[in-house]
Amino acid sequence: FHSQRLHWLDRSGADILACETIPCLQEAKVLHALLEETNTPSWVSFSCKDNKHLVDGTPIKDCASLFAGHKQVKALGINCTSPVYINSLIKEIKQVTPQQNIVVYPNSGEVYEASDNSWHGTATPLECGQAARTWMQNGANIIGGCCRMGPAHISEIKRSLII
Repeated sequence: FHSQRLHWLDRSGADILACETIPCLQEAKVLHALLEETNTPSWVSFSCKDNKHLVDGTPIKDCASLFAGHKQVKALGINCTSPVYINSLIKEIKQVTPQQNIVVYPNSGEVYEASDNSWHGTATPLECGQAARTWMQNGANIIGGCCRMGPAHISEIKRSLII
């Protein structure tokens, strides 16, 4: 699935390849091998279910250590994950790859309620801005937003990080 697309993107002239929302160790292993064959730098970000584990239950440390020293992977991180887990996940990655650049772009933290087709638990733009400061203090150096993070969230993150 990834091989042909990755090779097309590698030849596209892109500055960096974002390999994102990786939910399991198996997919991480496949990407590890495929990225060895590319010329374009990349980042790999994982989707996590809690403060230590990918969606499939694999400890994020196991995936992060897999990419330690990978010649094409310039950053590791987390996306499409609740903001409440980001600080812990940054620390988990930093424990096994202390010099690695860290990219984080969590979702809003909302939970979908199928019974009434609604979202609950919205992270407000202000909360996102405050959280972004702690993500940076804990080692993240590329920060953004994913699902249900709108322009107001991103603007507040940017405003909060301007030094």
